[in-house]
Amino acid sequence: MSEKTKTPSKWGKYLTLVIFTVFSLFLLIGGTWLVVLGGSPYYLASGIVLALVGFGWAKDRLWALWLYTIWLIFTIFWALWETGTDFWNLAPRFDVWFLLGFWLLAPVSNRALSKLAGVSPAKYTLLGGILAMFALLGWSIWHDPQEINGTLTRQQPAQAQPIAGVNPEDWIAYGRTQEGSRYSPLTQINSANVGKLKVAWVYDVGDARTPEDSGESTYEVTPLKIGDYLYICTTHQMLDKIDAATGTRVWRFNPQLPPTRLYQHQTCRGVSYWDQATTAQVNPESAKYQAENGGLTEQEKLGAQTCPAKVFLPTNDGRLFAINAQTGLPCENFGTDGYIDLKRKMPYSAPGRYI
Repeated sequence: MSEKTKTPSKWGKYLTLVIFTVFSLFLLIGGTWLVVLGGSPYYLASGIVLALVGFGWAKDRLWALWLYTIWLIFTIFWALWETGTDFWNLAPRFDVWFLLGFWLLAPVSNRALSKLAGVSPAKYTLLGGILAMFALLGWSIWHDPQEINGTLTRQQPAQAQPIAGVNPEDWIAYGRTQEGSRYSPLTQINSANVGKLKVAWVYDVGDARTPEDSGESTYEVTPLKIGDYLYICTTHQMLDKIDAATGTRVWRFNPQLPPTRLYQHQTCRGVSYWDQATTAQVNPESAKYQAENGGLTEQEKLGAQTCPAKVFLPTNDGRLFAINAQTGLPCENFGTDGYIDLKRKMPYSAPGRYI
């Protein structure tokens, strides 16, 4: 009977030592790096605390429980000071602490320590700290400091104003205007006749998901309409120019995106359009900047001549293409062979992400 009571006690406290040592190593290494970079010393100090708690716990020392409790309570005040009541910032600062705290409260973690005199105040204090964390997280969900508490008017929105240099029937940007107004000045389709619309044509992009794609492969494009044509991008970032009247493809540009499951998302929400002829009207700030800085450079002038209207296409692998809106070919004077590598000089680069 005596041997049976000792076994779970030793098993629990040595498992606690292993768990706390592993977490401590992560925090010591990462925390040291963060301090070297000029960041908060909190994580380095937390690594030291966890190492001490794990050691003390294995030695049946009551001070280990008090040390953890005090640091958990300190963490609450530190997190509030650093992030405020933002749930998404508080949660990653609390989660590990209350999980480890619950483990320390479990008798199996150290039966010998649970029987020591004076352990109850420490346990109740720790439980209070954990409950305070939960209460604070719950409160922060309903009191988000970044929440936008706005109201929507019941009045009809003001009629969209014409854009200088842009035909009313065109949709030249993701939100139609650079401000993202999303309103069209056209009045032919309205609430009285929208229910009578019929399908004029259907366009099949022919770009299906493959086994090599990311789990989140979607089709979310907002087409641009310039003149008589639509410009869309597909799931694999192929760029199509389509006749708006017939739905017939005029050309397709394929950036040859390397297949990989490492992309977080496999999608393309839209492209951007730029026309040298309407820059001064559509984007007066750009024209003003050019005028104040001596106009276009020789390379820019050449690019404006050979590729006066461009469609900009981003890709998942960190490339930004400029495509001639007329021919569907890369603009040779843009970057290298028509694209810019956005990963260039990025210190941390991997498929699907770069920092």
